[in-house]
Amino acid sequence: MRHALRRYAEERGPIAANRALSILKTALRFAVDAGYLQVSPVDRLSSELVGGPEVSRDRVLTDEELRRLWKTSSSHTPLLRFLLLTGQRIGEAQRATWSHVLGDRWHIPKEHSKNHRAHWVALSHQALALLRGQTCAARAQPGSTRSGCCPISPRRS
Repeated sequence: MRHALRRYAEERGPIAANRALSILKTALRFAVDAGYLQVSPVDRLSSELVGGPEVSRDRVLTDEELRRLWKTSSSHTPLLRFLLLTGQRIGEAQRATWSHVLGDRWHIPKEHSKNHRAHWVALSHQALALLRGQTCAARAQPGSTRSGCCPISPRRS
């Protein structure tokens, strides 16, 4: 199994191999728990042995890449521009509702943030203009019982 995963790492990259190992461990752990196997063949493998240690990327977009993204035109353009203006994660923006926007500040609840910490984001005039340009029906955010709590991310067709 280790050799197959090492070959996979060579073909697809170390991170892909580490993800494959994680999936295999979960599936084979289930097989052991369900009685299909006595022992998992990947139980003692680690990501260091398969794909190697993962190194965080230290890449930022170039000015030219930022210009091209800004000029992109699609149904996702308002969301993309909002992300570029705020520097926030896509999931945070997609879960945002008008109740999170107070004046020129956007409150991101801890339930919506990757680090599980609530925080405030200052909104520029351009970011506010993008938000105000979005339209949607007065519908509740999934999981909410309040009407009129409509997501501020672009409408889905």
